[in-house]
Amino acid sequence: MKRLLIFVTGLFFFGFAKAQNKYVIKGHIADLEDNTIISLFEDNGNVLSVISSDTVKAGMFTFSGTADQKKGLIVMGRGDGFPSMWLDVWVGPGITVKISGSGKLLKTWNVESTIPEQKELNRYMLASKVYQDQIQMLSAREGGLFQRMDKAEPARRKSIIHEVDSLRAKADSLRILVNKQDLQILGHSAVSSI
Repeated sequence: MKRLLIFVTGLFFFGFAKAQNKYVIKGHIADLEDNTIISLFEDNGNVLSVISSDTVKAGMFTFSGTADQKKGLIVMGRGDGFPSMWLDVWVGPGITVKISGSGKLLKTWNVESTIPEQKELNRYMLASKVYQDQIQMLSAREGGLFQRMDKAEPARRKSIIHEVDSLRAKADSLRILVNKQDLQILGHSAVSSI
């Protein structure tokens, strides 16, 4: 009987500790079609591992999991119109993260969190949001062009490659402007992991 009581008590504390380490990510994105797939990834070195995927309903998606300490995760969307980019999201034990925004330009969705690394990321993103949104639109257009290339005639393929090169040149110019914004912030900030 004593062993059973110790076992049950141990299970209770294990469950309680696991609940304390839980994080939740709640997304509400206007203008995002129902049945859109949003996925949560963890970066394991050079490999992204899918943690979970959710199907958007009424603009909303949710993820939950456990974390022993704060860590950065990646949110990505699948489908036409999404850029080949991601949203960095920091989670930690007992943390609820809220993501809001509109449309498929997910890299610049707003992320509300109490984690300092997220707040710092948000500061950089806000400073260059206009440029980041333009880069994302170019990326989404590039993805659409690559989808058309599979079915295109050889002459049209050359034209598509030229369009892609042009989009990439514009994106590179915008990335230079983002880097300038980042350097301005760095000039007035302490060095951090972000």
